[in-house]
Amino acid sequence: MEEISRTITITKNGELYFMDKRVDLKNLRVAIQDSLPDREKGFLRIKADKELDVGLLVSVIDEVRLSDVKTFSIVTERG
Repeated sequence: MEEISRTITITKNGELYFMDKRVDLKNLRVAIQDSLPDREKGFLRIKADKELDVGLLVSVIDEVRLSDVKTFSIVTERG
């Protein structure tokens, strides 16, 4: 089975997008689990604005880990 990739985007205003759809932090884990039924093979990319509050980024990482995704990366960008 090939790896499935999904993206979480966090804007500098703290808005979360999962696969280009707005999502709240409290619903992120369910969205990830619904989207990646085989989380062992799933890969998540977290795209975060460089000016983002680190606390929110840590909360997002916590939700990713709690969703049982084993592989993810963090990319910072201006925007």
